Amino acid sequence: MKEKVIVIFLFIIISFSSNIFCQKDTSALNQNKIIYKPSLWGIQFEAITSIVSSEIGALLDYDIYSSPNGKHNFGFRFSSEYYDFTSLDVGGKTAPGPFGDLNIYGRHSIRGKHFWFSPLIGLSLHKPLKESTDLKLLFKWGLELKYNLLGDNLGLLFKLALSFTKNAGYTGFGLAIWL
Repeated sequence: MKEKVIVIFLFIIISFSSNIFCQKDTSALNQNKIIYKPSLWGIQFEAITSIVSSEIGALLDYDIYSSPNGKHNFGFRFSSEYYDFTSLDVGGKTAPGPFGDLNIYGRHSIRGKHFWFSPLIGLSLHKPLKESTDLKLLFKWGLELKYNLLGDNLGLLFKLALSFTKNAGYTGFGLAIWL
């Protein structure tokens, strides 16, 4: 009789052990936890301008690590940019440019409901388009601050891209379209 009670008791423990010892999904508990989740975030087209420079570009963002709620993302940006400087000298000097850059950036994005912030750091193939000079490989860094106007598809953009090389960076305000 004692053996039957032990066998029944063990059967009950084994049957319900999955409910007793189950673990909660930690990503469901902590929506800001960063997990490995490679995915194409999107394509962006932008046009920005300031008093001294203008830029148009096409960019592709690829996330490697993301939080389940999509607020924090780490990944890469591949971009092509065309920018030029405005001559503020009325004495006849010409402004430098135009320039064409192909970039690969490491990127961290913090995405909120209305504002997105992305610091960038990477390498750029820089080419003055007026001159017949060779391509230069430059270290570049920058940041973007976006304000979403129509969901995730249209927004206002402040962008800063800098380098140690003269005339290899720009800053400005403009519009961005995301696909």
